[in-house]
Amino acid sequence: SKKTKKELVFVNTEVQDEELKNRKDFTDLYTVTIDGRDSKDFDDAISIEKNGENYILYVHIADVSHYVKEKSEIDKEAYKRGNSTYIYNFVIPMLPEELSNGICSLNPDKNRLSLSLKMKINDKGKVIDYKIYKALIRSDYRLIYDDVNDYLDYNKKVYDDEVLLEKLDLFNELYKILKKKREKRGSIDFNFTVRQI
Repeated sequence: SKKTKKELVFVNTEVQDEELKNRKDFTDLYTVTIDGRDSKDFDDAISIEKNGENYILYVHIADVSHYVKEKSEIDKEAYKRGNSTYIYNFVIPMLPEELSNGICSLNPDKNRLSLSLKMKINDKGKVIDYKIYKALIRSDYRLIYDDVNDYLDYNKKVYDDEVLLEKLDLFNELYKILKKKREKRGSIDFNFTVRQI
């Protein structure tokens, strides 16, 4: 709508210094997004470290609420749409592209505002500590599911970055621990083939 477009004029295209007040700086963390090959907006990212036997897992979600205020015209428009709709090679976004593909997208090599959950998980898969932060992050890589699976499942030489390979192995290590714990609890794995035209 015209009202929505009018509000967009006041949205910054880069993170401003004054927006960093009371935010935790996680830009030094090695951070990646993992999405489908055709994805254009990246709204979540992950980081991992190991401390003795414990894993430190970070889950970062784009802080859309910083830019889209409740009851604003952008918020009302997004509420009407409910979600982004993907039709063949065309997308009807829930949020204007300036937000969804721009300042609210965790694009590589860009400072972005996030809500970040830091979890300490032991070698049995139990979360023994956690904290939520308003944060600043900077994604190092935009990864694609198929490529990550090719590396982890088939040991294909998809990436040259040694640090990235080390982190992927660590993610996989923790994934196996959490998967084993879930299976013990009797979880059901809904494993469907994704259709793409």
